[in-house]
Amino acid sequence: MGGAKEVPHDLVYQTLTWLPAKSLMRFKCVSKLWCSTISRDPLFAKAHHARSRSRSRNCFLVAIPVFDLHSLCFFRSTLSDKTPLPLGRFCFPTCQDATEVVNGIVCFHGMNGLFVFNLSTREILKLPSASHRCSLWLYDHNYDFGFDPINKEYRLTWSYSPEHTDHKILTLCSTGSTWRKNCDPWHPLSDISDGLWSSQSVCVNGTLYWTKGSRYLIALDLKNEKFRVTAQPPEALGLEGNLAQVGGRLLLAGLHRCGKLLMWTLDDEHHLWSTKSQIDPPKYSFWPSIKWPMCHIFPVGSLPSGEIFFVIDDISEAHEEVLVYGMNTNRKWEWIELDSEILLKTNPNRRIRVSCHDENIAPLTDL
Repeated sequence: MGGAKEVPHDLVYQTLTWLPAKSLMRFKCVSKLWCSTISRDPLFAKAHHARSRSRSRNCFLVAIPVFDLHSLCFFRSTLSDKTPLPLGRFCFPTCQDATEVVNGIVCFHGMNGLFVFNLSTREILKLPSASHRCSLWLYDHNYDFGFDPINKEYRLTWSYSPEHTDHKILTLCSTGSTWRKNCDPWHPLSDISDGLWSSQSVCVNGTLYWTKGSRYLIALDLKNEKFRVTAQPPEALGLEGNLAQVGGRLLLAGLHRCGKLLMWTLDDEHHLWSTKSQIDPPKYSFWPSIKWPMCHIFPVGSLPSGEIFFVIDDISEAHEEVLVYGMNTNRKWEWIELDSEILLKTNPNRRIRVSCHDENIAPLTDL
């Protein structure tokens, strides 16, 4: 009998791109070639990420900031599952805040500093802080995370809440040069502020957006690092809304005092808002009355398939619940059954976030 034939590496390469990140992390010990391919080949990481995005259209990730444990709890699920399964609880000492998850990467900060974390590989890297300004209240320091698809670069912004007069930006791809030379990799942005805006942002097509009251949006183009101001729809006056990304467009939505959930999407290229959409809030036997101002409904994320995730914030009950609504599908209001014990411990200063679960095995130093 002849000896076993070796499988061509090109075939192995293509097969590995279809595997989940958890399996790839185990398979690094098979051989030096496999380890090198999985850990250090940027083209392989790019191909694997593209495969992950193609099969994760209905897969979502829920990030819950837990107040008393100073931790981030992540739950992974699909729309066909009834109960999301814990992806893991990542306990970072004195973790106070986390950014939006972008391509499987998240940033967080606390008393121990500023960090970037890869959810797929569990790799963590400490980043240089944007400011040495002393503040007894860490929520005064706001970090927001986004991706510039033109230059293929991840950008992290910082601002100081009480005045919102200091703004800085960091490009993560500078890890291999600027940081190791003990130079300050953060550089200032032009000041645009004459008042406060919301502390949580959303990144859409390379632009970070914040709400500023119920009249304006603040937008930062990550490519040219320029701020601009966009007016909200006139009908949104008095709306306590929130922002999310839906189908490559910005979504503004919130519960109006009229009792309806109002929604608009923005065509940023032409600076035009879509026609207002009105939706009846969900009704359940255990939550029969969702009325403003005792309850608020905020969008917190979406999926490429068109579903939008909302959080109901019940002021009287002091806790939050997560629901999903199909904006362009037949799916109407459905409850996401998360761990009630964890929901009761949600940090009241930071909102739950939901994102598409894209696996990313690229090393943080190669972002």
